[in-house]
Amino acid sequence: MIIIGSRYGRLGNRLFLFSHFISNSIEYDYKLLNPAFQEYGHYFDLQSERTEFRNIVAFDNSCRSKTFLEVVRFIERITRRNLSLPNFEIIRHWKEDSFDLNNERFISMARKKIVLTYGWLFRDYPSLTKHQNSIRKIFTPQRETMENVHNLISTARENCDILIGVHLRKGDYRHFMDGTYYYTDENYLDIMKRMAAIFDSHRIGFLLCSDENVNVEFFEAHSLNFNVGTRHEVEDMYAFSQCDYLIGPPSTYTMWASFYGRIPLYQISNPDKTPQLNDFKICTS
Repeated sequence: MIIIGSRYGRLGNRLFLFSHFISNSIEYDYKLLNPAFQEYGHYFDLQSERTEFRNIVAFDNSCRSKTFLEVVRFIERITRRNLSLPNFEIIRHWKEDSFDLNNERFISMARKKIVLTYGWLFRDYPSLTKHQNSIRKIFTPQRETMENVHNLISTARENCDILIGVHLRKGDYRHFMDGTYYYTDENYLDIMKRMAAIFDSHRIGFLLCSDENVNVEFFEAHSLNFNVGTRHEVEDMYAFSQCDYLIGPPSTYTMWASFYGRIPLYQISNPDKTPQLNDFKICTS
């Protein structure tokens, strides 16, 4: 049994981490618990998936799941004091390179012991590719969320032939990596205009989603056809997954939308560069 014990990052990071573990557990048939997914679990109909994916257990944001996570952390504190616990193993991986979940010793432990994992880059790329459709099924949001997504996308597509999702990531990106990927509204506007020029024979629409309030007046002043997301982190992410193209700074948020919806994504590393169509790639893992 594997228990994912660390709440690393936000929604996109945790979806990818959980998905690699799920794919690995499907491939090698061991039980997987993820109390670290508790605050996002209620957005997905994970309970109904148990008949098909019996070995996978996530948790919603309930008292029970919080208590379970505290137990996991208590076990970790014990092991940090070099006190051994029978049938327990702890794997901590905070390095920049990925931990290969196909490791034979890891698979053996997963089948025979209770293994607590802490870290971000636990990966099984071949299994995620193999089981990607199962992952999409597992992480399809609840019906109400998807209805809101459908309504948003239907409105955004009313007056356009091509819909481009634009992730205006602000918030933590002001300070993340010394603001390397923090871009101004002017930066995003310039890229949007360049994208519209690429498709000059089509009606272009933009879906603007941000972790802050979008400066609607600024974008309206430039006569762009655009709609604004709901600022609900799951609804905006899955609305992105129904666009035709995606633009945004490097982020697992748009990467997940690209993976889930098989949507070409352009990650902005230089706001002065004009993106070309061959720069857009579908995220596969």
